[in-house]
Amino acid sequence: MWQHLQHTQTNVYLYSAHLDVRSANSRTSIRVIAAIESSSKRSLNLYCHVWISGKKSSLVVEASNFRAIGWSKLEDEDEGVVPINYLFECTFDKNSTKATKIRAVTISTSECESAPNALAIHYFKPTTKRKFAVCVKALEMPFNDLSTRLVEWIEAVKLLGAEKVFVYHMHIHENISKVFNYYKAASFLDVRRLPLPGGQPTSALHEHVFVSGRVKSHIRHEKVAQHDCFYRNIYNYRYVVVIDTDELIWPRWDDIVSELEAQKGRRRIKHAGGLEFPHVYMFEGEKESKLPKDFPILRRVRRSFHSLGHQMKSFVATRRVIQLTTHRPIRCLGGDCGQIKVEKGRGFLFHYRDAGCVKDITLSECRSLTSQKTYEGTIADNATLYTTLLKNVRSALKKLNLNVS
Repeated sequence: MWQHLQHTQTNVYLYSAHLDVRSANSRTSIRVIAAIESSSKRSLNLYCHVWISGKKSSLVVEASNFRAIGWSKLEDEDEGVVPINYLFECTFDKNSTKATKIRAVTISTSECESAPNALAIHYFKPTTKRKFAVCVKALEMPFNDLSTRLVEWIEAVKLLGAEKVFVYHMHIHENISKVFNYYKAASFLDVRRLPLPGGQPTSALHEHVFVSGRVKSHIRHEKVAQHDCFYRNIYNYRYVVVIDTDELIWPRWDDIVSELEAQKGRRRIKHAGGLEFPHVYMFEGEKESKLPKDFPILRRVRRSFHSLGHQMKSFVATRRVIQLTTHRPIRCLGGDCGQIKVEKGRGFLFHYRDAGCVKDITLSECRSLTSQKTYEGTIADNATLYTTLLKNVRSALKKLNLNVS
């Protein structure tokens, strides 16, 4: 949840703090995710009071490297209403203290005085690093029951290689909560509530109306979820996969990475900031199966390759990345991220979109895409995976007692 800091110039809202002592980082960094009710953050002086086990006084450093995550320019409709999200750092020498002893950080307007906030430091380094975590940005659907589709999507990413899914949400439908609780009990989902910061609406109806009329503000809010999820997993997983619940990266994820390592060299793949997949729409077509429309992944077999470079998504490598967008890493330790584009035919981002093309595509481009009729290279071509997915989805829906339409 958000914590508040009253600054003389504005309001600062603090969400989380993550310890970055990755080998590619020459210093110890505490990366703080925050929201500030002003676009003039460069004039703000903030101080980090780092609390260390066994010490009565804090280590004080000035906050630095403020970078907006999401749109940094306020829309006219949002001026004075919606805070801007930032990622900033509290950085000090690696020799200052052991990582395991850093417990919390307080953000203050004074170098000499603390403030009534305290962010627990997130730092967990297991002995073994797993491969793939999925991050789902802030879902907001209090009145739209997509529970059966979510079951299909969760079972699909599990089959393709996800070892855990991290879900952030605002208000959601009760059946969606039921689905989340089911997979949380199975230790496959980590579910976190992500309310809007500050004086923004908190009830389901008002929140829904508010974000529906401010699409860019909602997208900006989603970046909090993406970065919090990424930093929670920099030591736990090799890749973080930021995709929506109407998207899948195909084929099996282990197979993709193994093939790329064989083709381009393991060292190059290890050093890359991410692996970027071309975007493919999965539209309804003439050869759809008889399955219900609530099963778009199993049902749709017509794909339309989008060659213009829009809407690609990535396996984001946790080794060096500092900042990311929905689509790719944009800032990395050691300089250039070295993103690798996966060639067409070796891997795809399948996009099971209901309402046609996304808004940044022209009408003529969309007509060209929707007229394509390619039926090979989809999940339906892999009989074993298709059958297993259908079986798992039906089993989960039965246990959840959810109806399919």
